[in-house]
Amino acid sequence: MLYRSITRPGWPFQKGLCYALHQLSVDRFGISFGCNAFRSMANQAIPLESTTIPPLIFKQDQGELTIWGGWKAVEGYQTPGFNAVEIRCSRDRNSCVEAVATIFHHTTGEDLESQVFSYRVVRWDAAGLEAIDDHGMGDCLERRLAVSFTDRNAVLSWQPSTGCQGDKGRAVLVGDPL
Repeated sequence: MLYRSITRPGWPFQKGLCYALHQLSVDRFGISFGCNAFRSMANQAIPLESTTIPPLIFKQDQGELTIWGGWKAVEGYQTPGFNAVEIRCSRDRNSCVEAVATIFHHTTGEDLESQVFSYRVVRWDAAGLEAIDDHGMGDCLERRLAVSFTDRNAVLSWQPSTGCQGDKGRAVLVGDPL
């Protein structure tokens, strides 16, 4: 099963981003192609109704956390289109890395965007973790990630850094059913 194969220890994080990109169009293209094939097909139109996001999955193992899903804005600006998210956190390194792939649907077609954010973990206990990316959205906007292990959910918030002006917002992690 694809979901299990990509969580093997030692896989580079780029495999996670490739998986996130792949998950955005699994209904359209199937699951038998590699990341390079996806990149070559990314310019093809993907009908809105056949685009899915990854299932909501939380996996913890020996100080490592892997989360899959997609962000849904509940406050602030909601970007058009769909996104796929993979978050990998390491307790030993006090860090999280988030890969986000987004397909934007508009009147002239679709665009594919990918981003990677690096977080510093500020709290990790039995209940969950909190992490901050001070400059993840430019010099003036910080991203905050809050993960609840007990409720198996994640919340992303963004706000201006001290002395800056900018948008505030909040998103929750959601997923399509398996």
